[in-house]
Amino acid sequence: MSEPQNDGQIAVVFIEVLFAIVVGISATKMTVQPWFNPGPSATFPARFALDIGVLLLGHTTLIASWLGYHTIIRKEPHKIETFRGW
Repeated sequence: MSEPQNDGQIAVVFIEVLFAIVVGISATKMTVQPWFNPGPSATFPARFALDIGVLLLGHTTLIASWLGYHTIIRKEPHKIETFRGW
């Protein structure tokens, strides 16, 4: 049986779940786009370049914020017992 987690660890797990939900929703929305599965033709329409660029920028921002969040949490963990959590 595992030991109970402290409140700070529960907050970190909650934030990780939120990141996972955002990635999951993005993946679900991405699969219905016409550029996701163009079919047998190997041509890539240029009109989808902006959509894919925005998607890559969004995912890069999401991954960078996830990594930055974990870097900060290691240095200064959440203090749930205080009012502001600092």
